[in-house]
Amino acid sequence: MINPRAPIGSIPKPKIAVVLAGGLGTRLRETYKGKPKVLARSAGRPFLDYLLTYLCKQGISEIILAIGYKGEQVREYAGDGSKWSVKIEYCQENKPLGTGGALRLASDALSGDLFYAFNGDTLFDVDLQRLWEVHQKLRVSATIALLHVTPMESHQRGCVKLANDGKILSFNEKPDSQEAHPEEQTMLVSGGVYLLSKKALASITPGSTVSIERDIFPNLVRDELMAGIVEIGYFADIGTPESLAAFERDIIHGIVPQDNLEL
Repeated sequence: MINPRAPIGSIPKPKIAVVLAGGLGTRLRETYKGKPKVLARSAGRPFLDYLLTYLCKQGISEIILAIGYKGEQVREYAGDGSKWSVKIEYCQENKPLGTGGALRLASDALSGDLFYAFNGDTLFDVDLQRLWEVHQKLRVSATIALLHVTPMESHQRGCVKLANDGKILSFNEKPDSQEAHPEEQTMLVSGGVYLLSKKALASITPGSTVSIERDIFPNLVRDELMAGIVEIGYFADIGTPESLAAFERDIIHGIVPQDNLEL
C-alpha cells in the first residue's frame, strides 16, 4: 500500500477548482421552486456557501462555477468570490451537458493542466493535499476521493474496487444494490471529489452531453490511468428533500466539522 502522506518535493497542489453547479435539482423542485439546487438553504445559508467556504479553507484560490439552470441566480449570489477570498468565474451551459460535458467546457478556461472538480450538491470533508500527493505518485489522469458505505446505501453512488497501490480496478456508476460486490459488507464509493488532468477529458467532443462517471472513468480504469484514496470524513448529499433536511440537522447538532462552516 502506498503512503499518501509521504513527501513529494516542492511541487504545490493546484489551487483551482471547477464546481458543477448547473444541476436541475428535479427532486427538490417542490421545495425550492425556481431556484438552482446549489442555492437550496440549510440552517439559513445556501448549500453553495458551505461548499465555497470548504474550498477556501482547503487553499483553493480560483473557482469556475459551471452553471446551467437558473445560472443567473448563482452569479448574483456568488459574485466575484470576494466574500470567500477566492476568484470566481463562470461557465454557462446552453443545454445540459452532463458531468463530463460540463467539465470539458469549463476546462477550456483553465490555463494549467490539473484542477480539482466537485459536484455542487455534495460536501465531502476530504484533504485535498492527500489527493494531490497520490495523483503525483501514480502519475495518473484522474484521482478520486472515496468513502466507505454499506451496500444498502451504496447503490446511489459509483462503486469502486481499489488495488493496494491505489490504482482503481473497476468503477461502476450507481449499480443496483446487489449488482456490484454483493459479497462485501462494506464497499468504496465515489465521494464526488476529483483531481483531473485535461487529458482525462480529451476524448469528449466540445458541446456534447457526456457523463464522466459512465463514459470516461471506465476507460481511464481500463488504461490504468485512475487512482483513488479512502477518506473517513463527513459527507453530505442534498439531492433530495430528505437528505437536505438531514444536512440541516447535522449543522444544528454540530456534526458537520465546524472548520467547514465559518471563514
